[in-house]
Amino acid sequence: MKAFYCVAALFFVALAAAPAACSSRASAQSAPPSAAAAAPVIIHMHDFMFDPDSVTVTAGTTVEWDNDDGARHTITAADKSFDSGDLKPGQKWSHVFATPGTYAYSCTQHPEMTATIVVK
Repeated sequence: MKAFYCVAALFFVALAAAPAACSSRASAQSAPPSAAAAAPVIIHMHDFMFDPDSVTVTAGTTVEWDNDDGARHTITAADKSFDSGDLKPGQKWSHVFATPGTYAYSCTQHPEMTATIVVK
């Protein structure tokens, strides 16, 4: 008889927990993806150029620059609103573009390296 009560108690505990588990799973599935979870836009530096040299993103997007070149580079906004500092070959740097606008940037060490980010 004691075993019957133990099995019955376990059954009722499992039954009581099931709706809570189902409802938390359902709410997790219906939650919209956050902007923070979005993959960054990647710009490569190689052959003394930014590739691509122009990208359009939505506000809140992270842009990542990868220095795939054999030289040091910077990512410096024309209006000085962002600056990566010196990036050695193989290093990466990222920036979140929160405000709509057009952002021209260049490498201060190689002024012929120019590019643009358009934020909508």
